[in-house]
Amino acid sequence: MSLPVLVEYVRGDLTESRHHGSIAIAHADGGMLFEVGATEAPVYPRSSVKLLQAIPLVESGAADRFDFSDYELALACASHSGEPRHVETARGILNRIGLGVDDLACGLQWPFREEDVAAMGKAGEAPTRAHNNCSGKHSGMLAFAVHSGFEPAGYERRDHPVQKAIREVMTDVFGIDMADAPCGLDGCSLPTLAIPLTKLARGFARLTGDGSIAVERRAAADRLMKTCMREPHAVGGTGKFDTDVMRAFGGRVFLKVGAEGVYVIVFPKLKIAAALKIEDGAARAAEVIAAAIISRFAMETAEDHDFMEDRARPPVLSRTGAEAGYMQPVSPLTQALRGI
Repeated sequence: MSLPVLVEYVRGDLTESRHHGSIAIAHADGGMLFEVGATEAPVYPRSSVKLLQAIPLVESGAADRFDFSDYELALACASHSGEPRHVETARGILNRIGLGVDDLACGLQWPFREEDVAAMGKAGEAPTRAHNNCSGKHSGMLAFAVHSGFEPAGYERRDHPVQKAIREVMTDVFGIDMADAPCGLDGCSLPTLAIPLTKLARGFARLTGDGSIAVERRAAADRLMKTCMREPHAVGGTGKFDTDVMRAFGGRVFLKVGAEGVYVIVFPKLKIAAALKIEDGAARAAEVIAAAIISRFAMETAEDHDFMEDRARPPVLSRTGAEAGYMQPVSPLTQALRGI
């Protein structure tokens, strides 16, 4: 299937690059508000579903037993930058549950920011598993395992009780049996289960107000979503798109990036959620589309418009900082979003 062009990259008088993709936007009542592209084709949501993966941590009572702070709960949903606070927070969780960095299955990773890498190099430090951008999620899973009496070793395996509990949550939220879903190995060594964008959008929308989902589950999701919006630095980090947007919109927007051009966006008060996938995996294009969707549903003030202007139509700069072009959603998409 030939997917529609969603984003164009313009330099001078020419469109230099084009990004194809798919978008699904749903309401909590289960109805689809908007679809474009291959919205029924399964995609790996990757890190965009980390909030769902953290629900057992809250539902089981583990988060309360181990006295998780808001920042720690947000880190359990994070793709963080490996900044010092991220790393120390993950280590603090592990210490409190009686485990260590070597119990993480996520692998080693250098921090995202050059200044953090340079500081580590100057101090003669090597990256650890706590620096991995998924160390918060993994620490949360280990806390759930310890609280539940599960053997922590092997918690990343598909047949481990931790992953089975997460799969049950996804089955409930998405309304399909995730045991039968295509399964891949995520970058942090956890299973990643494929799902159509329509189900992804509907599932997150349902968490904002569908009475067919148990009230305890919706409460856990609401708690996690609110902590992420209160502590957006934990979710991404300095200069990260999802962090900056959640900070700017103060509880009106939850969003979470997934690798390979995926985003989930939730507007809790409107009970609307969106899911998108850029076919070539380009994060730059995914951010432009996420900005366009946010601009459609969350704008209330002049400050909102000012904040989103350069994100919905980001400039393309030369090495000297001169503006060489811009990226933007294609005109038909912008018009279609306005018509929702």
